[in-house]
Amino acid sequence: MNACLDGLGHKKSLSCETTQATFQRGEPMRTWKIFSLGLFAALWAACGSGAIYVELECKDDSGCPSEQSCVHYRCVLDKTVTVTTCEKNDDCPGDDICEGGKCTRLQCKDDGDCSDGICEGNKCVAPKCDASNPCAEGACEGGRCETKCDAERKCPGDEVCSKGVCKPITCTPTCSRAQACVSAGDLENPAKGKCVDVVCDNVCDSVTERCVSANNPDNRLEGECRPQCTILSGSTPNLCNPMTGVVTDVGICVSIGIQGTPQDGTCEVVKCAATCKARTEVCMSAGKPNSPTEGRCMPTECNGGAGCAKTHACVTAYNLSNPILGTCQLVKCEAGGNSLCNAHTEACVFNSAATDPIVGKCTRVECDDCEMRTHACVVDPGATDPLEGQCLAVTCAPNCGGSQTCVLNNPVATNPRNGVCRDDCDMSEADVCPAAHACTSLKADDPDLGTCEPE
Repeated sequence: MNACLDGLGHKKSLSCETTQATFQRGEPMRTWKIFSLGLFAALWAACGSGAIYVELECKDDSGCPSEQSCVHYRCVLDKTVTVTTCEKNDDCPGDDICEGGKCTRLQCKDDGDCSDGICEGNKCVAPKCDASNPCAEGACEGGRCETKCDAERKCPGDEVCSKGVCKPITCTPTCSRAQACVSAGDLENPAKGKCVDVVCDNVCDSVTERCVSANNPDNRLEGECRPQCTILSGSTPNLCNPMTGVVTDVGICVSIGIQGTPQDGTCEVVKCAATCKARTEVCMSAGKPNSPTEGRCMPTECNGGAGCAKTHACVTAYNLSNPILGTCQLVKCEAGGNSLCNAHTEACVFNSAATDPIVGKCTRVECDDCEMRTHACVVDPGATDPLEGQCLAVTCAPNCGGSQTCVLNNPVATNPRNGVCRDDCDMSEADVCPAAHACTSLKADDPDLGTCEPE
């Protein structure tokens, strides 16, 4: 390979005697750094006197010369060379910036750097509007919904009037959370911003609190005191106490974004768009790096995820170090201290549809093979499953006569074991029962034996 050509076969724009070279790849011309003086000699013979090595931009290894690899969007000889952590912008390659202790690549500085889309927050994103997707308010200018402005038509508090349209003030690199991006006073580019420290009305505790932006669009410099915390490497998530006074609030340590101290953070409340179920769900961070306080409702966990018995609800234990940790609590089915369930045939079990998880529902127990009307399915105090009943014979007092059978007295009897004596009958014979009675089988599949039951 000719060392005077870049990885795409383009000729370098300056001669081999120069110490810098420019490279164009569908982007504005930019100056690339010399990779190393050691390579200077290695490439001298390939390109004649004064040959240099130019660091190339890439997306994967295919965009680099055969002897190089693509590492952090740069072609390098040693694939082990990479930058994952940083304290300041100078620790990162190229035009990358240090955000939250990690090198972040700026995809763009303005719309011209994006081949398809617009530049927002130094990232290329899809246009916000076009002919088929008009703006709800304002006019579509270059893929953005922009509000016209002049001396009389003012812009919202977080925007400035630039050449007749309202534009958001932007700062590059991004300000820390202890700063606000305000207009730099550039008459040629009013939307150009600068980072200024926010101000808290109350004096924050120098040991336990930090003054960070209150995110007030009407007063960008307004700050608020938030609990200070430290982001621990390898700990996911970094939970903390947001000190809101609400026991259900879960906090996560969010980096302030100050260069040199990426571990410094403040404890912020995780918020869920949906309302989590009281006591059985907790709003936990969804784990989005760019939106750490965005949450999702997660169920509490009891007994290592095995859950609770049917007669208990798994409710939050209010454990700050493990918010989804739950505890099993007995549910109740009562009114005025009195049970609403039939003590003989029903059990009070967890009701997933209840607003209060401790309010259970009365559910009838079930028995296997308890079809004879001479037996009743009743609560089994010794059963592991509270809904598993036992099949016991019904009793009649006094005892039934010789031509009678003691059968269920449903739905009259509260206790189904309190039976009633009925006259026996033969299902194969007609008109064997007195008026207003019918011969009813003792069992569904028994075609012969029955008792005379009131119609």
